[in-house]
Amino acid sequence: MKKVQAKVVYQDISGGFWGIETQSGEKLQPDSDIPAKFKKDGLAVEVSYKPSSAFSIFMWGKSVEVLNISKA
Repeated sequence: MKKVQAKVVYQDISGGFWGIETQSGEKLQPDSDIPAKFKKDGLAVEVSYKPSSAFSIFMWGKSVEVLNISKA
């Protein structure tokens, strides 16, 4: 499990999706939808996650299972 400071980003690719970009620029794609209260482009968050083997059509970032997300 990793815990990072990041921001929520909206990507307008193939119909659009919500992703997470860490402070170091790493792109994380949650394998399931994040809660609606966190769907704000640029929102600063703290995220705990682990790698996921989920397949995505978006081909953006690393697929992850979000274990916890909170406003930073």
